[in-house]
Amino acid sequence: MPKSTEDLLMNGFMELISQRPLDKITIQDIADYCCVNRNTFYYHYDNVYDLVKKFFKRQTDSALEYMHNGESLKNCLKAIVMFALDHKEAAKNLANSMSRDLLSDYLGDSFSRLIKTYIDENYIIREEDHIRERLIVGFYRYAFVGMMMDLMTVDFSAEQIKNDELLENASPEYVVDLILDTIEHDITENIMSSLERKEKSKES
Repeated sequence: MPKSTEDLLMNGFMELISQRPLDKITIQDIADYCCVNRNTFYYHYDNVYDLVKKFFKRQTDSALEYMHNGESLKNCLKAIVMFALDHKEAAKNLANSMSRDLLSDYLGDSFSRLIKTYIDENYIIREEDHIRERLIVGFYRYAFVGMMMDLMTVDFSAEQIKNDELLENASPEYVVDLILDTIEHDITENIMSSLERKEKSKES
């Protein structure tokens, strides 16, 4: 049961995007599916693309909540990745019908927010480290976006995967774990090793 009208509209959109491409979904389609009028939609969103943008923000906010509750960087990133894998048809329809640049921006912004929050909460960034931090986030942003675009468009049961000796017996989640393990390791153990970690206050 949706907690709010905004939840209702987002859930309805997810159902529709699982069935058809984004450019085949109108505001009226979403309103009719959710049994509300168009004015209700416009109260929350400017247009369908505004809904998509806020949907990505919501997923990122949820992942940040995991981080604030002590989850690892990998698991916070994985929450976003697995949502896409668990809603494969919706993800594929989004990837195939949105501007690639726009989708890359949404995915990249989600990643950058998570990584920057992780760094800010765990490390003391000196003035001379800010450029280095931006380069780090930028590099792994492209790696994450590339992985996500592949996962949203590649069919892991297709012949191109079956004929790949390395991926023949690999599940999508296994591939995700390998990539995210590498990202987390490189950031926490290698690249950020020269930065001073913040002392976490211990509750008595």
